[in-house]
Amino acid sequence: SAELLHGFFVDHAKFQHPLGVAVAGGVLWVADTFNHALRTVDVASGAVVTAFGAGAPGATDAPARFAEPSGLAVVGKRLLVADTNNHRVRVIDLEERTVSTLVLTGVPIPTS
Repeated sequence: SAELLHGFFVDHAKFQHPLGVAVAGGVLWVADTFNHALRTVDVASGAVVTAFGAGAPGATDAPARFAEPSGLAVVGKRLLVADTNNHRVRVIDLEERTVSTLVLTGVPIPTS
């Protein structure tokens, strides 16, 4: 396959069950669920780059590891990720290119 900037051209990229898509700052983000990664697609060139994730499940912020990310939402300069199998919401700062886990306090957990 033709490599480009640590990624592949879209006609050679192998996505596995891509569920979430979002556009932020002119970049198309894809939650590549079964590859446990977040990827970007340059619509003009067709370049696909693995931006975050290791290709294997994990639950760390640094380095960023996910377990079947599935949903994406853009809020300002942040990308929210539904990290499905970790039961977490992860937050990507699009300017700093960092990942953190959203911490909720004072939210009761349902018991039934």
